[in-house]
Amino acid sequence: YQVTQAQWFEVMGDLPAIEEKLRGDDHPVVNVSWDEAVEFCRELTRRTGHQYRLPTEAEWEYACRAGTSTPFGFGPTLSPEVANYRWSHPY
Repeated sequence: YQVTQAQWFEVMGDLPAIEEKLRGDDHPVVNVSWDEAVEFCRELTRRTGHQYRLPTEAEWEYACRAGTSTPFGFGPTLSPEVANYRWSHPY
């Protein structure tokens, strides 16, 4: 799940630099490094007693692929409609 700015502030005590148009308690926190996200998980674990962590690369890809079994989440091949690539060399 996305972490909201309000949740981040509650756990970390401050917010990263966020453009005014992207601010809002219910908006996702942005401009956070991997190390900061790991620290958020550690602090949340400490406060709640429940284990929190970032997903592994395999878990992230599985979630992004939405259960598909094709080489790409959108189908078996690339096309100019779904990706920006050198189309003269099809995948």
